[in-house]
Amino acid sequence: MYINSHVGTGHSTNLQRLSQNAVTELSNIRLIATDMDGTLTQQGRFSAALLQTLENLKAAGLPILIVTGRSAGWVSGISSLMPIAGAIGENGGLFYPADSEHPLLLTPIADLTGHRQNLALVFQKLKQKFPQIQESGDNRFRITDWTFDVAGLTLAELQLIGNLCQDMGWGFTYSNVQCHIKPQGQEKAIALLQVLQNISRLFPDSGCNRWR
Repeated sequence: MYINSHVGTGHSTNLQRLSQNAVTELSNIRLIATDMDGTLTQQGRFSAALLQTLENLKAAGLPILIVTGRSAGWVSGISSLMPIAGAIGENGGLFYPADSEHPLLLTPIADLTGHRQNLALVFQKLKQKFPQIQESGDNRFRITDWTFDVAGLTLAELQLIGNLCQDMGWGFTYSNVQCHIKPQGQEKAIALLQVLQNISRLFPDSGCNRWR
């Protein structure tokens, strides 16, 4: 607790009460879910301070979930190498628990090979109208979505691409780096809720089962 010595007695009491309330609220936290790029990263990198903080939170029994648009290949690496409970990747398409090499699909896909072929077909149809678009370097490591570079596309073109994807029965989103063709309804928030609904099974030793 910090109390500013230059603040009057009444204000000190308020600060003390605020601090006590904050401690109570923090004690009720059972899990932290966070975005990655631009949130945990500094200039595209993880800092030593961040990794130490994650280690401290893990030691305190507080699971950390990373939620990102990164590929399955990338998310598989961070979920196994970083001190986190797991990571949701591909904008909600799949979840890698820290103790597993195999993802849990959060979007129901019966035939993964056929799914990738369908995504490739959608991309080729878009490329007929926008010949400048290029498949992203990480697309080969993806399972549930398909990415291409956003560079060179105007806002109007991005909106048109989104409409075309919707007409073909697919979802679409984009960041300042990539465009994502994905199943409709595949969203980070929806995926996080799916993981939370299975919190006790996924993290039996974390204390998260006290939610249920």
